[in-house]
Amino acid sequence: MGEPTRSPTERSAVIAASIDGVGLVEENIFVTANEQLATTFGYDNSDDIVGIPWSELYPQAERRHIESEVLPEVRPEEEWRGEARGVRRDGSPFPQLLSIRRTANGRLVWIVRDQSEQVHHEPNLDRQRRPASKLAGNCEEGSKRGASQTNGSGGPVDHRESQNRTTRFQPFVETAPVPIVVFTANRGIIYCNTKAVELLGAEDQSTILGKEPEQFIHPDQRERARQRIRRVLEEGEPTEPMEYRLLGVDEQERFTEIAAAPVEYEGEPAAYVLINDVTQLRRSENQLRRERQFLETVINAVDDIIYVLDAQGRPHIWNEELTETTGYNHDEIESMHGRDFIPEEQHEHVPGLMKAIASLEDQRVELDVLTKDGESITHEFRGKSFEDPETGEVFRCGVARDITDRLERERRLKQYKTIVETIDDGIYALDEELRFSFVNEGFCEIVGQSREGLIGLPVCDLFDHGSECELADELRQRAVEDDTSTGIVQWTSSTPDGERIFESRYRLHPEPDGEYQGSVGVLRDVTERERRKRTLERNLDELRTLNRVNQILLETTRDLIETADRDVIEQTVCRQLSNSDLYQFAWIGDLAIDGDQFVPRTTAGDDRGFLDAIESEGNVAEGDFAHRAIQTGDVQVLDPNCPESTPWQNVASECGFESVAAVPLHYEDTVYGALMIHTERENAFEDREKEGCDVLGRTIGYIINAVKNRKLLFTDTVRELEFQLADADSVFVDTAETLGCELELDGSVASGQRWVLYFEVDGASVDDVVATVAEDQRVERARDISMTDGEGHVEITVTDSSLIHTITRAGCSLRTATVSPDDMRFIVDAPVNADIREIVDHIQSEHPSVDFIAQRDRDQEVSTVSRPDGVLGELTDRQREVLEAAYRSGYFAWPRKSTGEEVAESLDVTSATLHGHLRKAEGVILSTLFDAA
Repeated sequence: MGEPTRSPTERSAVIAASIDGVGLVEENIFVTANEQLATTFGYDNSDDIVGIPWSELYPQAERRHIESEVLPEVRPEEEWRGEARGVRRDGSPFPQLLSIRRTANGRLVWIVRDQSEQVHHEPNLDRQRRPASKLAGNCEEGSKRGASQTNGSGGPVDHRESQNRTTRFQPFVETAPVPIVVFTANRGIIYCNTKAVELLGAEDQSTILGKEPEQFIHPDQRERARQRIRRVLEEGEPTEPMEYRLLGVDEQERFTEIAAAPVEYEGEPAAYVLINDVTQLRRSENQLRRERQFLETVINAVDDIIYVLDAQGRPHIWNEELTETTGYNHDEIESMHGRDFIPEEQHEHVPGLMKAIASLEDQRVELDVLTKDGESITHEFRGKSFEDPETGEVFRCGVARDITDRLERERRLKQYKTIVETIDDGIYALDEELRFSFVNEGFCEIVGQSREGLIGLPVCDLFDHGSECELADELRQRAVEDDTSTGIVQWTSSTPDGERIFESRYRLHPEPDGEYQGSVGVLRDVTERERRKRTLERNLDELRTLNRVNQILLETTRDLIETADRDVIEQTVCRQLSNSDLYQFAWIGDLAIDGDQFVPRTTAGDDRGFLDAIESEGNVAEGDFAHRAIQTGDVQVLDPNCPESTPWQNVASECGFESVAAVPLHYEDTVYGALMIHTERENAFEDREKEGCDVLGRTIGYIINAVKNRKLLFTDTVRELEFQLADADSVFVDTAETLGCELELDGSVASGQRWVLYFEVDGASVDDVVATVAEDQRVERARDISMTDGEGHVEITVTDSSLIHTITRAGCSLRTATVSPDDMRFIVDAPVNADIREIVDHIQSEHPSVDFIAQRDRDQEVSTVSRPDGVLGELTDRQREVLEAAYRSGYFAWPRKSTGEEVAESLDVTSATLHGHLRKAEGVILSTLFDAA
């Protein structure tokens, strides 16, 4: 603090004794004022000023000036000084020096000095404040006027005497220890001594002479300076010292006090100016003031008692906490001794009473503080002796902290610890970071860990499952948000005795106030209780589920036996499952040609956006789940208990599915895809339900195999359904119409969600067809695959062929299609015993512009290679698709019309994948042919 802080009483006395009017303004109203301020404005006493707005003490023009220009510039811990005109109580105006300072808490310290007497009675300084060459009276004036002028006795002025006086005073002005400047209204600065040159940062007088004096005044104070210049030059009134900030030639800012007096120079009014450089003084004062105010604010903001005792043990400095704690006011404390605050039996610890302060060591001691009402409050004292380096006086400073609550807490805590350590239940406390801050012996025995190992351990480290930790955090957050302040959480943890189930009942401590600050709880081992409960619930649920699964299996198997088409088989399975009360959505998918993507083929039920979500996020290719089912032949399950979160699991959870099962459809070593079953039930597909799903998968696989090999149903007769499409939005109809040609479908190959179509072109060049269809955004790729026989052929890859998908889903196959400039006609092969009306309705519901033209039965010849036991019957679907695409694109022609890379690009697979499937297909065909031979 630089020097001992004065007590509030001393500060009040200083303000009261000030010769200036001093007041404190809060929210534009005086809340404190001394008697001098009241006298200055014509009031009887200071109480008359308190409660009055400061604006009532100034005329309107002055109020506007102070409000708009002065107060906005006064920042906390900064000060403004200047001249102003006030209004006394009787309405008479008067000049004043006004100083305004804003404190750190936003109040304004208002200091006023009445200038009335100085304006009327200040001595004339004309002869004392002139340029060095004009200081000796009116010698220059006399030299200009000649003999017409007279001296004081009526005779003429002696010019030689004036010149002598000038010569005598010039060295004095030049060597004066203060800066001196003379200026006129017309010539600007006409003289400055050496000190003025130094103050203004100039090298010599030439850079200063002739310039306007206000040029060196800070822009914020130039208007005030102009007013004072007018008073001196026009009214001939001297000015009292006033503080200004000057900007020198070197652009450095300096704090100064400036006084001016009117003089005459060569017949015109001039001003003689004395400047006092107070830059260092103001900086030191401001720094000292800021430090003092800062320290006083800090000391008074501390909740502890802060004090300084003199060598006799009397209070020298203290903060507000001492008055608030003891009830004594500042005047009373000033007259007391340190022993007056301490009980007599503890006087041995009072500094300066039993032992000199200078000999006391730094110490910490617990003492009672006596209040004015006789109450004793236990405090912890920490003291240190020090010597004032300037005066040599010895003082004792210290801090006293109220520890009453702390002692009471310690006493109660000791009782609680005794109770906690004697009970069998586990007791614990968690801090705000969910780490153990306390555990009793019972807790250590239950979890099988030492107290040292538990303290500081995150509570989630005791959880074996992340979901349990998330549940605990959710309950804690609910408690913080005032949903509840208590909770129960169970978790599983590994102990030396094996895996155990624990139940914790906890309460936030302290009560929540918007953020978690810790909790306390009781822990019990409920392993056996929960095991019995879970076993019973699981058995009951499994029995109910198993009965329902068996019922679905029987119904599904009965329907499948009567079905002769794979697509119908898959539709029947998905429909039966999704219509049950156990499952909400079912679909069948298979691996794409590249072996990476798992692509949906048949769906039933409400997928709740699941398929769109996994397709849009690229998760159709996520293979850990569906791939495992196909590769291992075992049922795979996704549920919240899975150790690792996968994209499918996250999407399923967001769509409201708690469990998903992937059931491989297999017969012996052949897998025909996987059946995906979605349910809202938590922890579904337990062992017995998984076994039922596995039986269903094997049954479906067996039936698909039987249909595929014509063992269950085989016929040489099919029913042809002829349709017509005049859809102007068809890319193929548009192309035929534009070019005036016909397109004949040779074949098609599915590639994931894309279709590769092969057309024979008649009536137009293949290049024109390729160029025309390539302009349609639905066409991904088109290229010429014409053979050497002169016929034109084109390969077109479309991103989606909804018509072919619709035909396939209806249980039919597209045999031929002819596109003309007018329409497109196509023929669909359907099983002879199929429901034709249902097929037609299904196609037309998705394609309203399709017209059903005719139906007819056709006997088909089944070649040896196409029979179930033929060559092609031994190929997998993927091998057959790749083989057909290579054949139809001219890969096997000579010379080749398509390279392996081009065929792979059409199917959207890598070249290595394509060649791998081709090699395997060729190997199967050759081995079948040669082995049969």
